[in-house]
Formats: sequence, structure tokens, C-alpha cells
Amino acid sequence: LAPKCDAAPTGSELQSFIKMLLKFQHNKFKFFDPAVLSGPSWEILLDITEASLRGEAIPASAASATTLVPLSTALRHVNNLVDAGLVRHWIDPTDKRRTLLELEPHALVAMQRYLESAWKLQRQVG
Repeated sequence: LAPKCDAAPTGSELQSFIKMLLKFQHNKFKFFDPAVLSGPSWEILLDITEASLRGEAIPASAASATTLVPLSTALRHVNNLVDAGLVRHWIDPTDKRRTLLELEPHALVAMQRYLESAWKLQRQVG
């Protein structure tokens, strides 16, 4: 059973939570190259995945805003994801100042597989 949302977790619950976080961390490398997912790249990839699951592209600036790093650093990570073949980008035809992002089809499949695997892990721990 999940603890009540307003109750502080016990030490045992925090230990279980840490184990789950570590499993999530290790699990993602079954699907993606660890060298590509350094720093804020993982957060950006998650944000683009969430938009892709809605069937939408996301502006690069919005994906970069999910990170806690300067925009220039986040955009460098976006470019690394593009160079790695995980994300495609193009100029927004309605606003030439914006670059839109979406997952490449194979990356969306891999993210869905990762998320399904992580979902099962959290259900095992919870």
C-alpha cells in the first residue's frame, strides 16, 4: 500500500524509494547509451517523450526549461540528442524563431519500453 500523501515517509519507505530510484537509473541504460544521457539530457528526453505521447512537438525552449541549467547548456544537450539520432528538430513553419522537437520513431518505442519497464519496477517496490 502506498503511504498517505501527507504523511512523512518512514526510514524504511525512504530506503525502498532509494532502491527504486537506483533501479530506474540502471534500467534506463538497458535502453539508451549512458554517454548520451548525461546531465539534463534525460530530463529533456522525458519532456519530449511526454509531448510525443500526446502526439505533439515541443519547442526547444520549452524542453530546455524543464532543466535547472542555463538555456545555452540545455540547448547543447538538445543538440546532443539530435546528433545521437533520438530527437528530430525543424523550424516551426508558423514562427520561424522557434525550433520544434519530437522523438524519432525508434526513440519513442525505446522510451515506451523503458517507461513500461519502470512502471513494472515501481509496482514491485510499492
